[in-house]
Amino acid sequence: MEPILLLLAVILFSLLGTAAGVATGLTPGLHVNTVAAMVLAFQGALLAMATAIFAWASPSPNDLLLIVAALVIGNVISHTFLDYIPSIFLGAPEAETALSVLPGHRMLLRGRGLEAIRLSAKGSMSAVLLSLLLILPFRFVMGPPIDLYENIRPFFHLLLILVASIFIISETPRVVQEEVELVCEMPQGLLKAGEAVPKLQELGPSEALDQKEAFLLRGPVLAHEGDHVEVGDQDGSVVVVLRGTPEEPLEGEVALFVAPERRVRKSGGVTQKGWALLAFLLSGFLGYLVLMSPLLMRNWYPLEALRGDPSTAIFLPLFTGLFGLPTLLISLFRTPRIPPQDLDPKATGLDSRAKTRATLGGSLAGAFVAWIPGVTAATATVLSQLFSGRERKGEKSDEEFILSLSCVNTSTAIFTIVVLFTILRARSGGMVAVQAIVGPLIIEWGALASLPSALILFLIAAIVAAGAAFYLTLVLGGLFARISNRIPYRKLVAAILIFLPAIILLLSGLTGLAVAAVATLIGLIPPLVGVRRVHLMGSLILPLIFLIA
Repeated sequence: MEPILLLLAVILFSLLGTAAGVATGLTPGLHVNTVAAMVLAFQGALLAMATAIFAWASPSPNDLLLIVAALVIGNVISHTFLDYIPSIFLGAPEAETALSVLPGHRMLLRGRGLEAIRLSAKGSMSAVLLSLLLILPFRFVMGPPIDLYENIRPFFHLLLILVASIFIISETPRVVQEEVELVCEMPQGLLKAGEAVPKLQELGPSEALDQKEAFLLRGPVLAHEGDHVEVGDQDGSVVVVLRGTPEEPLEGEVALFVAPERRVRKSGGVTQKGWALLAFLLSGFLGYLVLMSPLLMRNWYPLEALRGDPSTAIFLPLFTGLFGLPTLLISLFRTPRIPPQDLDPKATGLDSRAKTRATLGGSLAGAFVAWIPGVTAATATVLSQLFSGRERKGEKSDEEFILSLSCVNTSTAIFTIVVLFTILRARSGGMVAVQAIVGPLIIEWGALASLPSALILFLIAAIVAAGAAFYLTLVLGGLFARISNRIPYRKLVAAILIFLPAIILLLSGLTGLAVAAVATLIGLIPPLVGVRRVHLMGSLILPLIFLIA
């Protein structure tokens, strides 16, 4: 097959992978690894399709393998763009984007959901461009002649222990209960008969608890005991805390100057660290059992022809159970009230320094973690936030966080391709599929200036997929912003909750379904107790610590 025709064929299949990325990205709980597993399961059919489409160009068997692998590349890259749409508008993220739910939701609830989508798309596109510039420097440092990867490889288990320890120790108390208490200072807060009414909003008891600023509460006294007085009307009543003692017991019609005060009760920091450690150990124990047990390799499949490869049989039920299904189950019972969205958002309020810090820092973090086993994009983002001190709250922080996270995710995806050709190791489910498809065509990148031809083709496929995904993210993000109030959220989530177990049963068998069920129970711990989901990466980190120690 002529090189230019092979390039065009690779681009076409990368666009098909981008279309698959739309499906995986927009479907809550459907991971990119699911498509990678399905590509492996239907590899023969895809090769036959590629043969039929390009028969006139006389492709060699190796050409066909590269073409089919480009579909996986397109899916992996485009997924990092599109998966922010459900994570922000539906609140059902993947493991990699789970961190963006709170910042994204805060922007969504301020009517800035579309702006959040545009931020993430720009961050991902910036990461693609920066990653291309960083490929040679990282290859120079991580591979020959410096060989940093080989030098730090004996210490990977210590690095993983350090990362897990930092996450657990850094857990902080969470809000267990938040209450609004209405307070009235006595005696000056009591408006007496004949006194002039100040210029404050005047409300009845039924409207009082929704206020954020001081107001004038007017209504009949239902009860007055000690420092509490109950004021009511035909629609309800409210209790006001009196600070100080009134000159006489309150009765009849009263008017009180009331200020709302928030009372927050938090859990203990030790408790949260304990929950984090429990989530890490349970997920790690499950991961160790799954990785070391031969059961998944010889269990019952409803359709033997569709059984996945060994990595799919292991990781599909494990990660779908830990990250996808728990989020969907919780989302099923929490239907968010989404306000109308700004359909023409202005440019982000981030200054150039914040943008540079987020895009460059995120891209560098993603490029680095692609080399380290067990350290994911979400892990890198949490570490960068901790060490930079940017876990603060605020609108600008939310914007910077989303920009940084999108850069980490896309940069990691790009560099897993580079890592595959540099150290001949697959660091993601997508690259495991690519390695299984093309096999011997993955040649180690030797001389710095001599890129393997397959690597060049895959990088071009990634660039094309990124360009298409960037455009699709903006278009589909705008569509979601318009229809966000009309999405049948519960029906959608319920359908996915049926679909995912069915896929697991087909590709991982009955034992895989059992693993997914156990993983789901463990995966419910972080969102229910209020610790980071990243602790669930113990499912990879803990087994790796034992394997490489």
